[in-house]
Amino acid sequence: MRRLPGRAIFLLDGLGAILSAFGLSVLAYHEDLFGMPKNDLYLLLVVAVLLSAYSLSRFYLNPPKWQTDLKRLAVVNVMYCGLTLFFVSQHPKQLSSLGYAYFAVELTVIVALALVELNVATRRQ
Repeated sequence: MRRLPGRAIFLLDGLGAILSAFGLSVLAYHEDLFGMPKNDLYLLLVVAVLLSAYSLSRFYLNPPKWQTDLKRLAVVNVMYCGLTLFFVSQHPKQLSSLGYAYFAVELTVIVALALVELNVATRRQ
């Protein structure tokens, strides 16, 4: 299996964050269907957009010490998951099954991505 180039992981993360932002905007539009309050979703959406901007800027700028940036990104992704879990735990009765399913999938994907990022950032070049 071919290794993913270090720089490409930033593109993958940035596009994933854009997809998360889009998903969160759908949840906000259909608050009654998913159950998460709009204010919480908007905060998560802003964080996703900022993470996307950071990731895509690292991809395009291709800094020489990209491994440090990738480690930082992995940590911030896990922090985003923590914030998401906090919001989910604050609204257990409001969230619908669809809301729980969305966040379960999103968190699983982001944690898996963070683990890949740490792996890529620490492997020998």
